[in-house]
Amino acid sequence: MGTPRADGDSPAVTVGPLVVAKLGDAVTTVVGLAFVPGLVETNPAVRLAIHHAGVLLGVAVGTVLSVVVVVAVAEAGSAAVRRLAEDDWAPPLVRAVGYYPPAVVFCAAAANNAALIARVAA
Repeated sequence: MGTPRADGDSPAVTVGPLVVAKLGDAVTTVVGLAFVPGLVETNPAVRLAIHHAGVLLGVAVGTVLSVVVVVAVAEAGSAAVRRLAEDDWAPPLVRAVGYYPPAVVFCAAAANNAALIARVAA
């Protein structure tokens, strides 16, 4: 059964920023690909999905899959540490390390997309 989670040891605390960052990346990707001539998706898996399903559905599939993978890895790591570690601080740390770096990468991708769109729009 395990011990109850501390307030800071909740997936909601860490998954929220990840989802917001990935949505920012997804929205700016869709806008850029749909409205800016010459922009292309650099992620080969998402590019393949776009080729087969169109911009909106292809980016949506890539977005959902990337969030699911990050959540699965972060939560599996946190659960494993919870079983093995005697310290209460370890699982939240593993969760934070699993969620926050990808969120930063997604924010950077969204900022890059926005800059590309703004450069063309100016």
